[in-house]
Amino acid sequence: MVLMVIVGATPNTNQSNELGLHTIVTEFDLYDKKWIVELMQSLFMAGFMVGCITFGQLADIYGRRFVMVPCLALSAACAMLSGVANTWQTFAVTRFFAGIFIGGLMSGFTLMLELIGKDAWRLTGMVFQTFFSFGMMFLALLGYCVMEWRSICWILGGFMLVLFVVFIFIFPESPRWLYSVGRIEEAQTVMRNLASANGKDPSRIILTKSDTGSSAVETKNTLFDIFRHRKLTIWFLANASVWFCCALVYYGLTMSVSDLTDSIYLGILLSAAVEIPGGLICIYFMGTRRLGRKGTILGTFIICFVACIAMTVQPDGSASWNLWFGLTAKLAIAAAFNILYVYSVEIFPTSMRTVALGAASTLGRVGAIIAPFVILLSSLQSYAPYLVFTVTCCVSCLSIFVLPRTFGYVVPQNIEECLNRQKDDHENVDGNDRSALLENIDA
Repeated sequence: MVLMVIVGATPNTNQSNELGLHTIVTEFDLYDKKWIVELMQSLFMAGFMVGCITFGQLADIYGRRFVMVPCLALSAACAMLSGVANTWQTFAVTRFFAGIFIGGLMSGFTLMLELIGKDAWRLTGMVFQTFFSFGMMFLALLGYCVMEWRSICWILGGFMLVLFVVFIFIFPESPRWLYSVGRIEEAQTVMRNLASANGKDPSRIILTKSDTGSSAVETKNTLFDIFRHRKLTIWFLANASVWFCCALVYYGLTMSVSDLTDSIYLGILLSAAVEIPGGLICIYFMGTRRLGRKGTILGTFIICFVACIAMTVQPDGSASWNLWFGLTAKLAIAAAFNILYVYSVEIFPTSMRTVALGAASTLGRVGAIIAPFVILLSSLQSYAPYLVFTVTCCVSCLSIFVLPRTFGYVVPQNIEECLNRQKDDHENVDGNDRSALLENIDA
């Protein structure tokens, strides 16, 4: 979606560095049809929504790597096809399919966390999300240097192809997933390879089946299993609500960079750069017993709520007012988004982790689909979008109160463990003493 902020931009004729910018607006004469550009934004997120739920289920059944490989290749193909579109309708179709396959890459986040010990989830998960911000900054620089939307699409498609090749040769299947479906020997092989790569003794990694019986380990849960348990259903709906609100506010603020500064390049750069300190600061607070994941994400929504109120009360304020509170809101909601990824992974068990995360974020993408049209409300009242963001942050805060605390608890492997959470009394170990799979080997 961030690609469209550049590719779908209307060049500002008052900015000399935007006079040579060629976008789909200039190519297909969409100056007076802004709704078409916003529609393309929504189509991409609609595809993303489809991809999250579809490939999320496939990843829990057939494996994370099984889904990641084709989705990376097809995402690259769609990006390159976007660059050869000769009508805006064709471009819109390619963006929809790009959204589907990029939605399938959501399993990559789950795979990353499941390849390392739980003690490193907080740090790794948050640092991982900062690379999205670096990607936005790179996009701003790329747009400034290239200024041709077709070339931008081809360059990004080329990067995706490089990632596809790297992924095939480097990343193994998730050992946690292999263990959860009863493929013990394969999980042990992956863990021993990771141990060797980190200079550890691989012979110490010996995995055995769960003491609760093989049937509990080998069960493959689907999304429908969530709704068979009242507590899981409440958690899922509350989590989906937070995803919805977070996506609506985050993408809405991202597409409102023109409110921050006259230059689109500088607006994107600042909007992306401010996300990095927000995410890194939260790494500390997420690891405290007093706040944990739940308290930290609640705090970020409260900060965003206050900043959006300021923008609502004085939407046409001075440049410094808009810049200060606009960036504060973006910092807070970006931090909330980053925490939400880690928090959601810890709420649900391994047997349904990807599909639950995919389904919740899928419902959240409805917020991202709506976001472009929320921005259009500014044509009626300049404060209208920020009023919507304010109410949305309030709803998120109420939903978070329903969710469980996860910091200091054992990561559940199955539904039974999820519903009866156990305290993790170990300091540097996952706390699930069933196998060395759950130990932190500094992978």
